Amino acid sequence: MIEVKKYANRRLYDTTQSAYITLADLAMMVQNGHHVNISDAKTGADLTQSTLLQILSERHAQQGGALSVEVLSALIAYDNDETGIALAAHLNEAIAQFQAIQNGTMQDEGTKSADIEEVKQALLALNASFSRLKS
Repeated sequence: MIEVKKYANRRLYDTTQSAYITLADLAMMVQNGHHVNISDAKTGADLTQSTLLQILSERHAQQGGALSVEVLSALIAYDNDETGIALAAHLNEAIAQFQAIQNGTMQDEGTKSADIEEVKQALLALNASFSRLKS
């Protein structure tokens, strides 16, 4: 676990490496599989979610992103109700399956292809659910 302190001036300090880092550095750490915990340097409040969302937001603004407008809208619209809880659970499950496939933790190559197709179908179903909820 990499511990990062976020200061009022928005600077990030990696306590593991004893060095200041950028959002791009933090994004690279996450992409490399590191778990991060980001906290306010003064209060100790957990800022992990908001900082990771900031990374996504800046990436979407700069280069577009993997999440469609429909998916982002649904996440916002249903964030605080039971539907949002169900959507988050489905999304977490799909991501966990995808990570398992990417990490090679599936049984063998034959099942990998089938599992990849299963994840694709689950993601298509999730996208269809978002579209129906939007209507």
